[in-house]
Amino acid sequence: MSVMLIACSNETTMPVGNLPTASTAPTLAPTLHSTSLPVTTTPTSTMQPSPTATSTESKLPTLPSTPTEGISLPTSIVSSTSNLIQVSSMPDVIAITWESEETLRLSLDSSWDSETRCTTNFRQGFNISYVDRNIEALPLSVSEVVSCPEPKPVLSDASISALPGAIVGQEVSPDKTHSLLFVEVMTSTLPMIQNVKDVYGQSTLATLELDDLPILEGWVISHETETLYPVFATQLGYVYTFLPGYNHLIVQADCYGTYLGSGLHIIDLENKSLLTLAEDYSGMCEGAVFLAASPNGQYFIHSKGTIVSVNGELKGQLCTEEQFPRSWAWSSDSQQVFADCYDGEHDFIWQYDIDTGTKVLLNDLIDPTVSPKARDIAVSPDMKWLAFIWGASELFSQDEYGVWVIKLEKDNE
Repeated sequence: MSVMLIACSNETTMPVGNLPTASTAPTLAPTLHSTSLPVTTTPTSTMQPSPTATSTESKLPTLPSTPTEGISLPTSIVSSTSNLIQVSSMPDVIAITWESEETLRLSLDSSWDSETRCTTNFRQGFNISYVDRNIEALPLSVSEVVSCPEPKPVLSDASISALPGAIVGQEVSPDKTHSLLFVEVMTSTLPMIQNVKDVYGQSTLATLELDDLPILEGWVISHETETLYPVFATQLGYVYTFLPGYNHLIVQADCYGTYLGSGLHIIDLENKSLLTLAEDYSGMCEGAVFLAASPNGQYFIHSKGTIVSVNGELKGQLCTEEQFPRSWAWSSDSQQVFADCYDGEHDFIWQYDIDTGTKVLLNDLIDPTVSPKARDIAVSPDMKWLAFIWGASELFSQDEYGVWVIKLEKDNE
């Protein structure tokens, strides 16, 4: 059995030019993969087209697919007197992030080298400011960012010999202080994650020849102290995500492959306990908004915008049963969530407060009649700005409307 893992990476930047009801289980209950265990980390987003919004802007040219030479962007400032501004009309923007309280970065294009396994991303920046009751966006230079896989932490001979079988996979925490090791064994007394359903939610446990599938035990090791301890076992395929802080591990169903498990589980790595939030969860299917953890690692969002804490406490619901989410994002202090919910006709961008449970409709900040299709959302660290990609989806990019920014603070009248 093979385990697919996501490698951490080094980034080199080069300028290119100017320019639910949770059920608690104190012990683990089984689920993983059979022939291959997909271990991937979580992204975020989905989307759709929409009406018009007004703003004065200087249109930016479409970048070539491989912008390696002299790209020059206008140095003029894009300006708007409303609370909504289009900072870019470029199609095929992959993602958006805030690098600082004023700097918004657009990921434009990427390529992958099969020999070096390095990924090259091209990014366009904008400085966002508010001057004399005008929103202004100043284009910055395009940068080329090269990310290459880093070698996994080396395990000592003593650690390897302490394991009950061969290591067939390794998932490393983002800060590289811990690893989840997949160890193949003949039998196991560890709590099993073994909830079996197919892609369509029909039980296939009776048809699976589990006796023919290897058993994998999940062991956690601290690379600082070389402390090693077992946590769970499984025979099925799941996706694993370390939450920030690395005391909790999310185990969630994948949507594609064979011998897949189902469900959404949280493993407390310190107490070696399992919490099952949903037995029939399949959150990694096409069109789904990926699970998003809060920066402090205490909460995460899943399914239709259900917000839960790592101990299973329900903290809020972003979208209704009649709606589906296109995207969501956390504030840097982990207290606010921003989400786009679509009801089949209109989109609603909400700001939700974790402590008070208050929801504020942000459409009212710009124009209640405007229905942005926010397939990716990013909020500035000081929560003064909300950026989003206005478009249908990442896969079907017709009716793209570019990247927009909402000013979240109202002026004093």
